[in-house]
Parts: sequence; structure tokens; C-alpha cells
Amino acid sequence: MITSNKAKANLAAAQSANAPVSEEHIPDHLKSLKQWLVWRYAHRNGTAAKLPSRVDGSSQGWNTQAHWSSFDEAIELQHAEVELYRGLALVLSEDDEVVCLDFDDCVRHDQVLPVADEIIGRFPGAYVEWSPSKTGFKLFIKAKLPGGASRAEIEVGEGDDSFTIELFSHNKWLAITGEPYGSGSEVVEGQDALDKLLAEYKPKVTQSSSSQLVAPDDVESWIDSGKASLRAVEAFQWLRDEAEESANGAGGNAAMYRVVSELWSRGLAGRELWQLLSWFNHNRTGSVNGGPAEWTNDELVKMLLSVMNRLGQDGFGCRLPAEEEFDVYDASDFQPEGPTSGLKSRSAADVRSEKVGWLWDGYLPLGMITLIDGEPGSGKSSLVMDLVARFSRGDRMPCSDPLSPKRAPINCAILNYEDPQSCVMVPRLKAARAITSRVELIDGDQKDGSPVQLPNCIGLLEKLVVEKQVKLIVIDPFDSMFPSGLNSNSGPDVRKVLQPLKEMCERLHISAIVIRHMNKKSGESAINRGSGSIGIVGIARAAYNVGLDPRNEEGEFVRVLSPQKFNVAPMPPSLEFTTESQRVQLDDGSVQYLGAVEWHGRCDLTANQLTGATKSVKGDGSKLQHAKSIINRALMSGPQPETEVRQLVTDAGIGESTYKTARKQLGIESKVSGFQKPHILRMPDRHVEPGVAVTLDGVVPVDDGVGAPLF
Repeated sequence: MITSNKAKANLAAAQSANAPVSEEHIPDHLKSLKQWLVWRYAHRNGTAAKLPSRVDGSSQGWNTQAHWSSFDEAIELQHAEVELYRGLALVLSEDDEVVCLDFDDCVRHDQVLPVADEIIGRFPGAYVEWSPSKTGFKLFIKAKLPGGASRAEIEVGEGDDSFTIELFSHNKWLAITGEPYGSGSEVVEGQDALDKLLAEYKPKVTQSSSSQLVAPDDVESWIDSGKASLRAVEAFQWLRDEAEESANGAGGNAAMYRVVSELWSRGLAGRELWQLLSWFNHNRTGSVNGGPAEWTNDELVKMLLSVMNRLGQDGFGCRLPAEEEFDVYDASDFQPEGPTSGLKSRSAADVRSEKVGWLWDGYLPLGMITLIDGEPGSGKSSLVMDLVARFSRGDRMPCSDPLSPKRAPINCAILNYEDPQSCVMVPRLKAARAITSRVELIDGDQKDGSPVQLPNCIGLLEKLVVEKQVKLIVIDPFDSMFPSGLNSNSGPDVRKVLQPLKEMCERLHISAIVIRHMNKKSGESAINRGSGSIGIVGIARAAYNVGLDPRNEEGEFVRVLSPQKFNVAPMPPSLEFTTESQRVQLDDGSVQYLGAVEWHGRCDLTANQLTGATKSVKGDGSKLQHAKSIINRALMSGPQPETEVRQLVTDAGIGESTYKTARKQLGIESKVSGFQKPHILRMPDRHVEPGVAVTLDGVVPVDDGVGAPLF
């Protein structure tokens, strides 16, 4: 019989506050097993399903031993990402000789059923813990199930006080809460007590074999085995908890049409669809089809074909099973076939609106990819090293308010396969005065030393980001991320590589800086000068060009960081900088003189002017752009009277409406300094919430003792 009690409890648990799992009560015997994962809730149509996850973030192949982790690795990840991972997961295997008794739905009206306590008492000293939903328990003993079975099931109690105990031996993951019930604290020897329990009740046993049968009454084991796809797991959750209510009142064929149509819309096809529908047919109550009698296999086949015809589909993409084949399916054969899509959406009303976060206020957005383009030798790598160094020190960012407090230091990671670490990258970091213990230099896959390339290595990259608490990742250059077979000039290939990185930034709320070389299309607009597909700029939310100021006199080497695109805020002003020689003492005792960045403030140069664009660019060179340049230049040194700034714009032959538009787009603030005093214009504040210390004297800046320049 299908029940939604557990689903409601799961949903309530999923909506409760997250907390780190306490390891205090988990038995050492379980901790010693290298069979650990983490788990999270997946929400779908008002339900919540528990899904296992490897420590690299993937849910695929959790039942493969190579993907299991130690207890320490799993709990470290769960504590670090408690908002994502609700708890720990233990995988039972044939080697551990541990059996778990899963007491399901034995808590009614906040009271434990007496028969549950009676059975727990048969295993004195055994560790028992609450389930995540608080509707049942898990009890752990050292034992084996009869005949090497992987799973058994018994019904205990009578009438309304009856419930199910599932017994698991292997090929099963268990959500571990670490919240004990009772005083038992060990995984005790329990074979004798288990044998007596099973002799008293008539267990329904699932035999373990390399060819696991997937009959209607064993679909749950298939779902739990890890061989089912994520969409099959979610569809099973819907079938178990919502399908009957959804179909109720339709009756007969119409009800089954609704169920089949829902499964099809979720991307289920072929054997996956057949198995889930047959499970539902076997377990449904009388609210569908007018009574409890099951459809025959022939009737189900006809129903499926009829629904497919109504939906305009040509069958399932695989041969339908004959009735005599029904009980001999191998779970490994159940792979998605036919349509795999099914649009995923949510109401805009359900999305929590929030402001853009900044790593560098107004310049480097959090949770997004930022692009920096430049020719070789333009200073882009030195510039990024300076930013990394400032973040590692918790220093003020370039051209920020010199009176603003310092920030909290953050950890950064650099993926660079062009420059040697020992003689180039680390000396550059030292020249920029970075706290090198806060900078991770990524070498490659620790197993085989292969380079980190996307999308294949996104799980490894995310694991490093989480373990090292990285807030900024730098990829230099962009092309190094592409594996063989993918082309950076191909829009679809670019999306394959960058989309996982984009999603990781959003999920972990970190920033990524991607550095690109320039192409040879001189004269093109700045946004078209970066190497590779234009789709690269499309995915990035902020993009800059770095290069020598074309206005430099002979012997001058002023460089400019200039925005070419900004999707999340008004375009920030361009910034000037130079690289000055810095003496660096290396670890081998030698001395090098390396370029270190010095910032010189805002400038009015645009990215198109910086790159020497000669082709017509909409808006660039227009009166609006000219007005912005005049206003930027006027306010570079600080606030100015509004009348003087407006006069400068008027003298350039620019009208009042264009002047106001330029001010609005730049976000220029206007304030009155006093009664009958003139309006004062100033550039907008671009401060992030800085790292400060709260003392008896109030809020004071964090001082790391480095004595960094103000900008």
C-alpha cells in the first residue's frame, strides 16, 4: 500500500534547519569502515527525497567501492557544506558483516510503538539512532542475513500498531544522523538474536546475485542500489507519495493515463518506465482503476502504447517485455532510453531575490565568472597576482576608500599550466606580497597527474574548493581547460566547458577569473578581440581588457584595466596601473627583481580605445560615451560642484538630456552640502562589507601588520 506519511516527514525534515552531524555517538566500528558518503535532500513537486553523494559532489556510482571515503573525509565535507549536505551516509557491503535493522514508521503521535522498543531490547547494547525524519530508527549489529541475502523485510505489530522492519546486509546506503536512541553504543554481536527474530516472523528475503531480479515487488531495492538514474529515483518518490492522490477521481483508464503521462513528462522511457509503472500497478490501492485488482502485463503494454499514441510518440525506444520475461530483468540493463528531457522550471515567486555579492566591490562579482583579456606582456597576469595577494592579506582593493576598514583574508586557487610554479608563479606572488599559505597552486589530478580539464574534472575542482575553503579561483589561460576533442572556437563546446564552472561558482558562492589571450582581429571591438568563441564572453558576467595606455609618451608604460562588458551593475571606471620593479628574496637564497603592480586611480579610457578598435561600435565615440568620459575625468580626484561638471559637458557640445543619462548610467550621486549650498557630485561608493573587529571602542579595521599601500 502506498503511503505518504514518510514523505511528509521527509519534507518536514528537509525544511528544518541544517546542522553538522555529531560524531560523538557513532560507534568506532562504523567509523573504521572506509564506506562513507554524504547525502542531501532533492526537492521535486513538493516532496523531498534523500540522495547519496560522493565527496567529490557526484551522485553517480555511489555503490562503487572506489568512490567511498573515510569517515573523516565525509564528516569534514558535511561540516563544511552543512547547508547542502544534511548528513553522512554509510554503504553496507558484503565484506563488513554489518546488518542494519531499519524500523520504518514506528513513531506515532510522538510516541514509539511498544513493539519497536520490545524488538530493540532483544539486542542489548546495540547502537540505535533516530532516522532523519524522526519517524523510525536504525539498529546496527554484527551478523549476516540468511543465505547471503542483501535484504529482508518483516511485518511486526498488529492492526494500527503494525509497521515494517527492513533488514539490510549489503548493496545499500544508509543515512546516518548520529542521534542515539537509548543507551546502546556499540555494534554488538547479534547473529543469535537476529536468527530468533527471523524465525518468529516470516521474512520476505531478497537474494543477492550478480543478476539482481527487478520484479514489481523489488523495485525499491533497484532504486536503492544506485543503478537507477536520478530521474527514476525522483519519479519513484512521486509514485510512492503523490500518484494516487493525483489520479484520484479519474478512475479506470483516465487515471492510469495521468500516471503514465506524468512518468513520460519526467523523461522516463523504455525499461525504466516499465519497471516503475509495474511497481505502481502492483502496489496501488483502490483509488486507481476502480479497485485493487492489478492490470495484467498485456493490459499494461496496451495502456502504454495508447498513452504514447495520445502523446504523439512512437513507442519507447526499446522493445517492450513479453509477459514471460517480466521477472528476469537484470538491474544493470535498466538505462534511460528514448526521450531524456522534461523541462525543469519553478515559479519566479518561489525564487528568493537578493543583491549581487562582490569580492571586489563594483568590479568582481561573487558567484560568477569574470573574464580578463590581454596580449602577452600586457600585465594581465601581474594584475591578477596583485588581486590574489590583496585577497590573501585581507587588504583594501584598488582605488577603494582609503578610510574603509580592511577585509577578512580569503583563500585563492590558481590553475596555470603555462608558468613554472617555483621560478615564476611563487616569485610573482612574493613580489605582490601574497600570504602564500592562502594560495593553492593546482597541479592536476592527484591519482595520475593528468591536467585539470572541464567538464570532466569539475567534481575534483569543487572538492578542492570546498576542502580548502577557496573563494577565488583563477584559470590562466582559458584554453588550458579544454580537453582533446573540444574546441574553444565552438560555441557548443565552450558551453560544455564553462557551464559546469558557472554552476559551481553559483552553488558555492565563489568568484572565478578566467584569463584569455587576444586574437589577431585588429580593429574589432574589444568584446570581439578575445580568443575563442564569442560565447565565452556571453557566459561571463563581467569582462575586462588589459593593455598599455595608447596615450603613453615614449618611455611611459602605464597600463589600463578597462571593462568591455558588465551585466550585473553599472560599468565601473577604468583603472590605471604600472608594474614597478620589486626585490624578491627567494627560498634558494637568490634575489630576483620582478614587476609588482602599483595602482594610479581611475581613467576615462574605454576598452575599445584601449584595444584600438577602428570599426564602428554602437555607443562608443557617441555623445553619451563622451559625456561619461568627461564626468569620470572630472570626478577622478574627488567630489566636484555639479554646476562645474555640467559646464564641462556643455562646453563639449553635449545637451542636458545626454548629460543626465550619462550621470544616471554611471550611478553618480548628487548631494547638497548645506543650506543654499551647491549640489556636489561624487562617484558611487563601491564598498563591500569589510572584515572588521568589534571591540569596546567600537568597530575598528582589521590590521594584519603588513602595512599595505592604500591602493
